[in-house]
Amino acid sequence: MKPNYEIYNASAGSGKTFALASKYLARCLGSNENDFYRRILALTFTNKTSEEMKTRILSSLKEFSKTESIQNPPEIFKSVKEELNISFKEIQIRAKKRLQHLLHNYSFFQVSTLDSFSHNLIRSFARELKIGSDFELILDPEAIINESIDRLLESVGENKTITEALVGFANIKVAEGKSWDISYDLKELSQLITNENHYHKIKELETKTVKDFLLEKKEILKSQKKLETEVIKEVNLCQERINATGTELGFSRNSFPGFLIKLKNKEFQNNNLASIKKLFQKDAIITKKSASSNQEILSELMPKLVVSFNKIEQKLYKWQILKAFSNSIVPLSLLTQIKRISKEIQKEKSEILISEFNQIINEEIKGQPAPYIYEKTGNRFKHYLIDEFQDTSMLQWSNLTPLISHALESGESEKDQGSLLLVGDPKQSLYRWRGADPNKFISLLNEENPFTIPKSIKNLPKNYRSCNEIVSFNNKFFEYVSKQFEFKENAQIYSSGAKQELNEKKGGYVSVEFIKNSGKNKSFSEQHFLIKTLKTISENIYRGFMYLDQCVLVRNNKQQALIVDFLIKHKIPVISSESLLLKNSSAVNVLIELVRLRIDPKNLKSRKVIIQYFIQDKAPKDVFKFFEKSLCLSIEEFFKDFLQLSFQEFVQAQIYDAISKVNRSLQLDQREDAHVHFFMEELFVFFLPGNRREDDFLLFWETNMEKLAVVTNEEINAVQVLTIHKAKGLEFPIVIYPFADSKSHVSNSQKVWLPWNVNKQNTDLL
Repeated sequence: MKPNYEIYNASAGSGKTFALASKYLARCLGSNENDFYRRILALTFTNKTSEEMKTRILSSLKEFSKTESIQNPPEIFKSVKEELNISFKEIQIRAKKRLQHLLHNYSFFQVSTLDSFSHNLIRSFARELKIGSDFELILDPEAIINESIDRLLESVGENKTITEALVGFANIKVAEGKSWDISYDLKELSQLITNENHYHKIKELETKTVKDFLLEKKEILKSQKKLETEVIKEVNLCQERINATGTELGFSRNSFPGFLIKLKNKEFQNNNLASIKKLFQKDAIITKKSASSNQEILSELMPKLVVSFNKIEQKLYKWQILKAFSNSIVPLSLLTQIKRISKEIQKEKSEILISEFNQIINEEIKGQPAPYIYEKTGNRFKHYLIDEFQDTSMLQWSNLTPLISHALESGESEKDQGSLLLVGDPKQSLYRWRGADPNKFISLLNEENPFTIPKSIKNLPKNYRSCNEIVSFNNKFFEYVSKQFEFKENAQIYSSGAKQELNEKKGGYVSVEFIKNSGKNKSFSEQHFLIKTLKTISENIYRGFMYLDQCVLVRNNKQQALIVDFLIKHKIPVISSESLLLKNSSAVNVLIELVRLRIDPKNLKSRKVIIQYFIQDKAPKDVFKFFEKSLCLSIEEFFKDFLQLSFQEFVQAQIYDAISKVNRSLQLDQREDAHVHFFMEELFVFFLPGNRREDDFLLFWETNMEKLAVVTNEEINAVQVLTIHKAKGLEFPIVIYPFADSKSHVSNSQKVWLPWNVNKQNTDLL
C-alpha cells in the first residue's frame, strides 16, 4: 500500500525536484480523469522554482507522449510507472490526453508559490473580509508604516493619552543620552508588525489600550522602587558588618566596598556586578596582602557577605529586567496604535501588505469548514505537495493544515483519500525572519503528526549535483558544526541526516583562506576581500573558465554593492540584482534630495539626508548638536558648508547642469560611479523633451525607483554577484565567498517577549 502522507528529507543536490515532479506526475496520471490535475496543489517558495517545476512537469508529459519513450524510457518515466504499477503504454496514452487538456485549461495548473495561493484565497473572500476585490498587493511595507507613524505623531496635543505616551518615550531617550526624536525608533520597532515571528504576541496586546500600558508601567515602577529599597537594606547590612570589624581595606582593590557604595548611590546598572561575582566565585574577594588577623576576621565574615551578595544579585537581576520592560512598555503601547492606523490606511487605499496575508487567513478564513473554502475558491484539492517546507512559515502551515487534513482524512475509501508530500532540508532554512522554523520540520521527521493517518519518512541521501570532494568537505564541515551548538535542537539539524553519499563525479576543489586579523581596520579587510575576489576570478579565467561559470556570494546588499562596484571598475562583466537599484545608493539619494531642495529650500528632511551622507564615514563628537547647528543654517550657508557651491547658482542653472556640478564638486561619481552614472543618464533622458519640471521628475522617481537600476552586461558571459538568499537553488561551477568572517545573524536589538503583568508573575520568571 502506497503511503498517503510522506516526508522527504532532501539535502542539496539530492534530486528533490525530480522527486516532486515524479510525485506530481504519478498523482496526475493515476486517475482516468483528464482534468485531475485540477485536484493537485503544488506549493513552492519562489516564482522561479514554481516555473521550473511547471516546465519539468510539462516537458515530462510531452516526453511520455512520444512512442520512443517506451523503447528507451527516461528515469522519471520509470519512477512514475513504479508508483502507479501500470504499463508504459497506458502512461503514454494518459500523458497525451492530460497534456492536451492541461494546455487548454492552463489557469487550473496549480503549481504556485505559497504567497500566490494566499493571495488568491483572500481575493475569493474579499466580500466577507469587506475589502474590494481589486485590492492592491503591497510588497514593501515602508510607505504604509511611515504614513502610520506620521499620523500618530500628528495626534500629539489632540489625544491626551497618546501625547503622554509619546512624551514619555522621548523622555526615556533623553535620560539615556539619546536624541529626543522618536520617529526613527518607532520605524525600527514597527518592523515587528511585519514579522510573522511576533504576530501572536502583538495580537495579544491589541486588546490593551494605551492607558493600560501606562498603568502597567506605573506598577512596574512601584516594583522597581520596592527592589531598590530591599537592595539598599542588604547594602547597609553588609557595610555595618564590614565597618564593625574594621576590615574595609581587606578586599581586593577595594572592590566589594566600592560596589556597595555604588549601589547606595542607586547605580543599579553600571556597578561592576559581573566582576564582583567572579571575585566571589574565585575566592579572590579578599586581598592576600592584608594582615593575617584581618584575613581571619574576613574568613569568618565571608559566609554572611556571600548570602547578602546573592540576595543583592538576584534583586538587581529582577530590577534590570523590570527596567528593560519599563523602557519598552511605552513604545509597545505605540506599536499597537501604529498597527491600528496601518490597517485604516490599507482599508482607505484598498491595499494589503503581503506580510499580513497569512494573518488575515488565520484570523478570518481558517475557522471556516474546508468544503466552504473550496467552494469559494472554485478548487477542491485532493493532493498537496509542499516544497522547501523548512522555509514555510508556521502561520502558513497552520492555515494549510485544516485543508490538508480534510483531504487526507475525509475519503470514504483508500482510493478516495488525498495525499501530502512535504519536502525540505532544515540546514537550508533561510527565512526565519518570515516565521519559518526548521525545528518544526525536525519535529515532523520525529514524533509529531498533526494528522490521524500514519506518515512515511524518506531520506534522499545521495548528492547527484556536486563532485565528491565538495560532498566530502560538506560532510566533515557539518559534522564539526554540529558539535559547536549549545542547544541540541540546532545540533540535530546538522547531525541527523546531514551526511550525504558520494557519487561518481570527481574533480571538485575547496579552498579556505584566512587573512591576518586587521583589528578595527575594517576598510583594510574589505579591500583585501575585494582584491582577493578579483584575483580569484582572473585566475579562473586564465585556467579556461568563463565569467558565467563564477558566482560571488555575499550576505547583504552592502557587501553586494562593494563587490559589484569594484568588479565593474576593473572591467569585469557583472550581473546582480538589488544592490544595483539606484535607490540603494546613498550618493544617488543625495542627488534626489538636492532636486527636492531646488523646489523647497526649507525642506529639512532633505538637509538631514545630505548631512547623514557627509558624516557616515566620520561622525562628529556631538551628532545632535551638529545636526541642530547645520539645520539652522540659511540655505546659502548650508550649500557653501556642505557642497562648496552657491545655492543661487545651483537654482538658476538647468537641472542637469546643476546636478552635474554638484557631482563634480563632491566627486560622487568616484565613490559610487556606476549608480551615479546611470542616475545622471536617467536625469538627462527625462528632461530631454524640455517641458518637464523638477516635481515631475520626483513623481517619476517615486513611481519607478523599484525598477531603476545599474544596467550591467546582460550577455550570458558575466560573473553573478548574489546574496545567499537569492542564490538558493542555483548551481555554479565556481563559487567565491568573500566576507566569510561576517556574522550570520546581526542583531543589536533582539527582542524577548515577557508576559503581561511580568512584575506580578512567579519570581522564577525573573
